[in-house]
Amino acid sequence: LYRCLGPVICRQVPVTSVKFVSYESIVRFFVERLHALEYLSEVQVALAAGCTAGVICAIMTQPADTMVSQVAQLRASGGGDVSVWRLIKRLGCKRLYDGLVPRLVMVAMLTAMQWGISVSYTHLRAHETPEHLVCRLLLEKK
Repeated sequence: LYRCLGPVICRQVPVTSVKFVSYESIVRFFVERLHALEYLSEVQVALAAGCTAGVICAIMTQPADTMVSQVAQLRASGGGDVSVWRLIKRLGCKRLYDGLVPRLVMVAMLTAMQWGISVSYTHLRAHETPEHLVCRLLLEKK
């Protein structure tokens, strides 16, 4: 269970970092350069920026994801310790990006939904009336 924990953590930290940094930069670009808020809502900007950040994230982190999968497969088949550099040489640059298209779709959609939900929830909470707050607090007590 814990054999691949190190590679997964080494992959997940860059994935999350790229998502957050690229999302913030893309939102700033949409708002400052494209003046997107003049013709789009904040939720639409969040969805578009999230989708774009997801594409960037998927492209940048695909090789690490492929490596984690390969290491797990080799260890499961009794391959023992695997040298990352030998594995990269064996796979080559092209094979490190195998499966990129489905990953692009998955990560782009998930990231767009993540930011869309976050911004929508923030808006709902910002426009909450005292009556809504009382109802929510009563529901949370149950």
